[in-house]
Amino acid sequence: MVCGSKLIVLVAAMLGSAGCVTYTRVSPAEVGPSEEVRVRVTNAAAVRVGGALGSIRENLEGQLVPQEGADSLRLSVWVGRDYPGTPFADAHQDIFLGPGDILEVRRRQVSIARTGIAAAGVLALTAILVDRIVLQEDPNPGGPGRPGAPPPSDRLTIRIPLGWIR
Repeated sequence: MVCGSKLIVLVAAMLGSAGCVTYTRVSPAEVGPSEEVRVRVTNAAAVRVGGALGSIRENLEGQLVPQEGADSLRLSVWVGRDYPGTPFADAHQDIFLGPGDILEVRRRQVSIARTGIAAAGVLALTAILVDRIVLQEDPNPGGPGRPGAPPPSDRLTIRIPLGWIR
């Protein structure tokens, strides 16, 4: 039982730290239109665009908007995050950033390895829970004057034996 508890804590910690996306550093010229990016801006740029976003942030996440000219970026930032369930939930604000405003650009990419680890953790945790539920004692023990367990069902029962986790 102690080993199973440690495994559950380990799986929970793994799921808590696993993210399914990574951000890789790229130059602004490498980023194509409509790509999801995280842009780190200077303090002055964060203050300048803070009024439009409602808060001052040095890291802006959004989608690159196509535009003419390659010397600046136009970023569509989701500002409706704080208003779920309202008409503002899908609100986006376009921010223009010049070359002097940008410190670094990171491209958002799905991480196959992290996604696989998270999926494996969910499957392992589900298997542990199913095993613990199936291995519980019969809640209707037979005895003098008490009926026993109901007769077995004709349905197909699939059970994954995980007795080694104990």
